[in-house]
Amino acid sequence: MLAGLSVCLVGIRLRTQCYRQLGKRFTYDLRSHSRGGPGLVTTGPYSVVRHPSYVAAMMTWAGFAIAYLDPRITKSIKFDGLSHQMNIGLYNLWHAALAVPCALFPVLLVMRIRGEERILAQEFGPRWAQYARRVKWKLIPYIW
Repeated sequence: MLAGLSVCLVGIRLRTQCYRQLGKRFTYDLRSHSRGGPGLVTTGPYSVVRHPSYVAAMMTWAGFAIAYLDPRITKSIKFDGLSHQMNIGLYNLWHAALAVPCALFPVLLVMRIRGEERILAQEFGPRWAQYARRVKWKLIPYIW
């Protein structure tokens, strides 16, 4: 559980740093990033991977999952008034319900990154191309 919470907190800290670094350029939707001021952010965590905020989001999700799946946590949850068998069924249903967004998250993230990179390439042109050559990794160094 402690390992999961640690990963979660590091993810939250990194994401906060990304928000601060982007300032008004940060958006939740895919659109132009120039509204917050000129320039492509290429320093700090953006000098390591092109989408560190998404790395941070994945760390937060993974940390939560690791902490939640700790048997000490799961065993301590009781649904009062239900039989032991019913409790086991609800635990399994809850874990399955958590597995769906965890499985979809990476797929949706890859789709979002592709769309965002198209927008950034259109907006910043050669500056984006140079940055993308210098910072090769979109999300995970040496992998993707």
